[in-house]
Amino acid sequence: MRYLSLMLVCVFFLAGCLAPNFRVPLSGRSSGASHGSPDLIGYVGTGPLRPFEAPAMKGSVSFASRRAQGTLEEVAVGATVSLINTGSNQTVITGLTDAQGNFVLNMPKGFRPDGTAVYYLEAFKGIGGNLPGNSAIRVRTVAMYRNNGWVTISSTRPNDGIRLSPGSTALAIAAALLKDAGRSVSLDQLIGRITESGYTPVDGLTLADFEGVRTIVEGCLADRRDPIAGVGFNTATNTWVQAGGSSLVMTVTAVDPTSSERGTLVTFTGQGFTPGSTAVVRFNGAPQNALSVSATAVGVTVPEAATSGQTSVQIGNLIALGPTFKVPVKIDALSRLDGGPGTSVTVTGTGFDSSNRDHNEVRFGGTKATVTQVTATSLEVTVPAGAFAGPVSVSVFGSDANSPDPFYPTLDFTSFSPTKAEPGRSITLKGTGFHKDAGSNEVHFGTVLAENVTLENDELSVKVPQNAVSGGISVTVNGITANLTGFVVLGTEQPFSNPNIQTIAGTTQLTGSIQATNWPISGRDIAIAQDGTQYVASPQGVYKVTTGGMASLLVSNAELNNAEPQSVACKGDEALYISTEQRIYRYTSGSGVTWIAGNDTWVSSGDGGTANGAGIEKGGDLALDHDGNVYFIDAWRIRKIDLLGFISTIAGNGTYGDGGDGGPAVNAMFRSPSALCIAPSGDIYIADTGNYRIRKINASGTITTVVGDGGQFKPNDGLPLNISIRPTGLTFGTDGLLYFSDTRQMKLRTYNPTAPSVTNKVMNGMSYENASGATKSLTGFNPQQVASSPQGEVYVTITNSVLKLTVSSGALRIAIGNETAGFAGEGAEALLARLNSPEGIAKDQSGNLYVADTNNNRVRKIDPNGVITTFAGDGTSGGNAYNEMMATAASLGRISDVAVSSQGVYIACTDSHRVWRVDGLGKLREVAGNGSPGFSGDGNPATVAQLWYPSAICLDQSGNLFIADRDNNRIRKVDTNGVITTVAGNGDWSYGSDGNPALSQGLGTPNGIACDANGRLYVSDQANHAVRRIEANGIISTVAGSSRMSGFSDGDGTAYSAQLFEPTKLVTDGENLYVLDSGNHCVRHIDAAGQIRTLAGTPQVQGFGNDGGSANQAQLDGPKGIFLDVAAGRLLVADSGNHRIRSIK
Repeated sequence: MRYLSLMLVCVFFLAGCLAPNFRVPLSGRSSGASHGSPDLIGYVGTGPLRPFEAPAMKGSVSFASRRAQGTLEEVAVGATVSLINTGSNQTVITGLTDAQGNFVLNMPKGFRPDGTAVYYLEAFKGIGGNLPGNSAIRVRTVAMYRNNGWVTISSTRPNDGIRLSPGSTALAIAAALLKDAGRSVSLDQLIGRITESGYTPVDGLTLADFEGVRTIVEGCLADRRDPIAGVGFNTATNTWVQAGGSSLVMTVTAVDPTSSERGTLVTFTGQGFTPGSTAVVRFNGAPQNALSVSATAVGVTVPEAATSGQTSVQIGNLIALGPTFKVPVKIDALSRLDGGPGTSVTVTGTGFDSSNRDHNEVRFGGTKATVTQVTATSLEVTVPAGAFAGPVSVSVFGSDANSPDPFYPTLDFTSFSPTKAEPGRSITLKGTGFHKDAGSNEVHFGTVLAENVTLENDELSVKVPQNAVSGGISVTVNGITANLTGFVVLGTEQPFSNPNIQTIAGTTQLTGSIQATNWPISGRDIAIAQDGTQYVASPQGVYKVTTGGMASLLVSNAELNNAEPQSVACKGDEALYISTEQRIYRYTSGSGVTWIAGNDTWVSSGDGGTANGAGIEKGGDLALDHDGNVYFIDAWRIRKIDLLGFISTIAGNGTYGDGGDGGPAVNAMFRSPSALCIAPSGDIYIADTGNYRIRKINASGTITTVVGDGGQFKPNDGLPLNISIRPTGLTFGTDGLLYFSDTRQMKLRTYNPTAPSVTNKVMNGMSYENASGATKSLTGFNPQQVASSPQGEVYVTITNSVLKLTVSSGALRIAIGNETAGFAGEGAEALLARLNSPEGIAKDQSGNLYVADTNNNRVRKIDPNGVITTFAGDGTSGGNAYNEMMATAASLGRISDVAVSSQGVYIACTDSHRVWRVDGLGKLREVAGNGSPGFSGDGNPATVAQLWYPSAICLDQSGNLFIADRDNNRIRKVDTNGVITTVAGNGDWSYGSDGNPALSQGLGTPNGIACDANGRLYVSDQANHAVRRIEANGIISTVAGSSRMSGFSDGDGTAYSAQLFEPTKLVTDGENLYVLDSGNHCVRHIDAAGQIRTLAGTPQVQGFGNDGGSANQAQLDGPKGIFLDVAAGRLLVADSGNHRIRSIK
């Protein structure tokens, strides 16, 4: 049985496995890195696939004969496990074993197991550990895909309990060698035959055979040699021999080339060959006499009967395994290119298996056909029922090929349902002979072409076009048309008649939990709990960051009387104290937020009384002593709340000034103190920022200056009192030093109170790890508040982030925040992301949304699962972008709009005066604009033309690109040949007359453009507060806002008489027009009759509200992007001022 040898393909043969550059692939990832560098396996057919997920494989690995493993060589932890298609020499997936030697291989997305192939499941491990330069040893088992599950020779149940061990390795080697020695061993009988209890013999492979090979395998492993090349079989004595090591008999290490057609010369290399002797080489069981034999090489031509799989070399009576060899399958031609079910078709080519027709799998558009006859160069097949149009595929032992020309089965359109539907609704078309590539099926409702045809469950799904008429439906494939009649188009009501509105992307306040370095956190203060948990006071509230680095909003401003927190302080792990400008709060997980001080009078008062009745003039930094007393800055005083809740002033007489050193602290003056902390000794240190000093209050209440020259800028002689500083944050580290932020010198510094001296710790130019994990040089370092952890770390708040210093090593990294205002959520749910004034939206056929994240200088992509990532732009505005550059590395500046076609994603880059296209490889392609603002280039390639702030783009059905060239007051067109022309606007900032050629009329900063299927353009004439239409013949007219006066009104109900205020983006479905009335903060709808209504937003009310409720009662803030998502039945709006994408449905 020819397929048997495939069980034993040595894809990672010794030549690669024992190579000096041995590497371990990444765990759990499909990888091309393997012993023979085989390609990654994937789908060979064409067209979309139905959702499919191949089952995972689970099992364990042992490199020893016993289960308990002791020595380093025996321990299976960290072994690389690979699933290999033996016929195509391709690695499907690799992974690593865990500490118990167990593994789970989750198949790659889109991978479909080949039912004709035999797979090796192989574990390999470097001797002495998986380290570069180490040799490797392997164990393996054999797997096949049967009845929607994986079965192996070393497990009795599908997909699970798989065991890779010396025993499974011995069984695999023995079956391969015996097969080439003339014994017949059934692959099906071997399933589950090797278990932990031993081997259950089958015909052709005895227990003695198994034990003989296992002894050699275990010896190889014990000798630190790979066992796959260490076993041979003597056909004269029917005995097993050790083929390597000190008792070298013969080993085969490589074949060159590893893939070749029949009749070509290949060379096997190894050791122990007998020069001049007769040698037989077998290719997956097909024998061929060698042409030449030397001591280290055997030359042979690939026989006509060869197929992909295991090879072996026999010299005299000794057989040794060789590497796998791929005989490519190739389809030269089909005897005919059309026909109905039952039609006979001859497939000619090479690489077919003539020994067994069942080893040749033929499919018509994915539907399996019956093979009736087979030779090495031809297959006779019968067209199956349910065949799809498209290439014919042939698979032989996992080696695949597609026909050069598609085959078209007879088209038979049998039915559609429902028989009545309104425009926009999906209907199902049934029949046979449809094209596997859904887009190659043309569907017409009468003469109207339908768009968005999809193939689902072997049926076509199509939406009724907006302008469809009752009558017939036709399907055309390859010029052949089939028709059915009787479809009725139902009348439609106003679209989005009672819509709701809901945010789908973007937020200004964190909800849920997110990686702390994936969110902009502008920290005013930070406190560290005993367990290392971090609490950050920010303008949005108090964030909690776990020791695992996950951030969440712990206390919102609403819980703090709608005030912003100024400072936080921890008492061990028990309580968190929070100050606002008017109040002090205590937070515990059990009780939540409790108000403990402040009466909202904006006056410092109440000393000697209870803190909750006292007035606070301006609350600031907090500190706690060992007993739990609370200290806080109140304008120019330092105040204390004792354990009984009484309040007092301990420093400062309430006067803004400088003085009091050497006397009682209560008589001293301060200028804008910004921080305080308690020393281990109990002394209180104060950052007297405006006086350029750090001051100390000792146990007797006396105040002194310990660091700073008071702003005198004395020559720096190194003495603490002669150093010019501007301190803003203080903390004592676990090393006993006082860490302080110095915003005058832009440094984090330390003061040693026991041996007075100042030392620089962090400053510009030092290396640090940024939020993305990259090493950068610190620039613009402006430290603010500081805090220390019990773990020996010092945290420093900087702009939009918190920097962590590990004192023991000096290592710096961003621990909290992403260093970017308004940008966050990368790789997370879009609802958790931060957008910054988005202005454009588009969608591709795969369901991905593209958002022009304008002030973040990026295009963001939201996949169908709602995960957001950056698609283009590096976030900067420097303009470093060029043709064929990776889009994510480009400096694109502000992006105002996006559009999608089959050619990629088009991007209007306003500030760089260009339009780019991102192709399928993620690279930039020049489309229009040379980067210099101005007007030029009509009639020439668009890439040499000048644009001036392009603000909007759209594509028509022919692939022409239209650009709202805003500051040129023109609409430009880039045709499919890349030539640019002007189609509207004469360059004047004015209002052109209706009924005249658009080229001769003025426009006022056009800021939106939309195309319809009839060749018409709609333009937002922003400065004229109007919407214009340009007919296919070039004549311009006004659709809405004829008065050209800003304001809001519906006039007499017609759009023509209505008032708009700076309309921006707009979109049309051919009948309905949706306009962003940005200055009025609403969305307007204009129907086919020219009637206008407000669809979303409260006119002339700027804000955010009613999310999740009625759209016409919601509030928007200057919306500037819109997209009609017909497939989802929704209108998407970029609510720019609210930094969100909102869905109207």
